[in-house]
Amino acid sequence: MFFSAELISAQRAERVGIINELVPEAHLGARVYALGKTIATRSPQAIRASKEAMHVLSEVVAINPSTYERLQGLRRDVYFGRDYHEGIQAFLEKRAARF
Repeated sequence: MFFSAELISAQRAERVGIINELVPEAHLGARVYALGKTIATRSPQAIRASKEAMHVLSEVVAINPSTYERLQGLRRDVYFGRDYHEGIQAFLEKRAARF
């Protein structure tokens, strides 16, 4: 998926762990409400601690600074490059991208 940028089915996304649950559209509102209701019954302190842990872990850099900067440079090249803008434009125009 990273290299081909091809869409995958929701079933495949669930199977490989990208999403954790499939819900039919007609039941989505009820499922979201039920999940929120469940979370609201849990310990606010535990939820706060879990959220902070996820925040801290999301900022962990397990690579050296020069490697990080090199990767960031590559990302910047992508986000500000022609391919990125062509991909967005193609999506908006509902056509195949021309790279």
